[in-house]
Amino acid sequence: MKNKKLLSLALSFVMLIPTLCLPLNAVAAEIDYVYSESYDSEDIKLIEPSGAVSNVSVDSNAVIKLRNDLRNHETQSVMKLPFPVPVTTVSVNVKLDKPSDKEYCSEYMRTLFNKAVEHTGNPIEGDYILRQISGYECSMESQSNGRSKLTYKVTFFTSKEKENELNTTVDEILKSLNLNGKSDYEKIKAIYDYLCSNVTYDNLDFLVAMSTDAYVYFPTAHSAYGALQKKQCVCQGYAVAFYRLALSAGIDSRVIFGTASGGGHAWNIVKLNGKYYLLDSTWDAGQSEYKYFLKSEKDFPDHTPDDEHKTASWKSSYPISATSYKAPVYDTIGDVDGDGSITAADSLSVLRISVKLETTNYTKLADVDGNASIDSADALDILRYSVHLSANSNIGKKIK
Repeated sequence: MKNKKLLSLALSFVMLIPTLCLPLNAVAAEIDYVYSESYDSEDIKLIEPSGAVSNVSVDSNAVIKLRNDLRNHETQSVMKLPFPVPVTTVSVNVKLDKPSDKEYCSEYMRTLFNKAVEHTGNPIEGDYILRQISGYECSMESQSNGRSKLTYKVTFFTSKEKENELNTTVDEILKSLNLNGKSDYEKIKAIYDYLCSNVTYDNLDFLVAMSTDAYVYFPTAHSAYGALQKKQCVCQGYAVAFYRLALSAGIDSRVIFGTASGGGHAWNIVKLNGKYYLLDSTWDAGQSEYKYFLKSEKDFPDHTPDDEHKTASWKSSYPISATSYKAPVYDTIGDVDGDGSITAADSLSVLRISVKLETTNYTKLADVDGNASIDSADALDILRYSVHLSANSNIGKKIK
């Protein structure tokens, strides 16, 4: 992903080049503010907050409306550039303190947008919106009542229809992971395992889109849709997918943009036991052993975050653990869920494993009768043990 940000006075959206278009007469009825990104054949750098502190106070109700409309892809149309892309158009009415000051108006429009895409903890807001946008433009129209109408035209990587389709898929994935009752670590591990085992790195749809105008929408490889629906994406697809699944499971996470091994890259941080850890499902995908899972900064080589992730405010909000996370030891036969006790919940997990509704990396813990098969007999033994009716000598044993 290349970090190309250009400003000019010519309004142009043909190549999604960042543009700031301001009339010479600041009192004019319309001010266009366009902020977007250029792209190349390898990857796309998404728009992101500049990190600068804004002194402009914006209408909180306008923030809520803009956020909701972006989340719901309200008033969607298709714009044909080199290839068709979905455009969401939303408007808000605000009272500007200095409507004739072009710098103030530009800052207001930028600040309002950044507030609308701030991290809220909702899995379909915050980074989920921001990191699936390729660019936006905003125009201002003065109204007779003294207020101003701000209209944002936002190009997304996916369409409203694709997001609706993905909502169903996300629910199915979360159900299949059986996260209820699991610890935060187990939830994070299950989500990470799913992405690393089921999603492959692929940028083909971007190349197809660049070579033909017959492609329906802007490349989904940079979205959660690409990761979870098509099972093919690039780094930001992995990162946004992890963000959505983690937040859906009640685990806080953020999408991090920066460089890795000299190129643009995206990864995540995730909260566990009060601290944040780094992880990169793109680089761990398809690997038998994870090298980038729940790491500290010193154990996360070749990753350099963008400046917005280096500010004092960011570091205060998201303190990265000084040491990598040490996974709990699951070493007691029968304690399949690793909670330190052998209960009916373990028996249920074994039943789910036996019919392929659940997976485990700790086969030896579930095969309590030692016959190299996980089945209902193991589940029954665990259930009997939990009510002190089983004499199976394997249950409760420690394994290495």
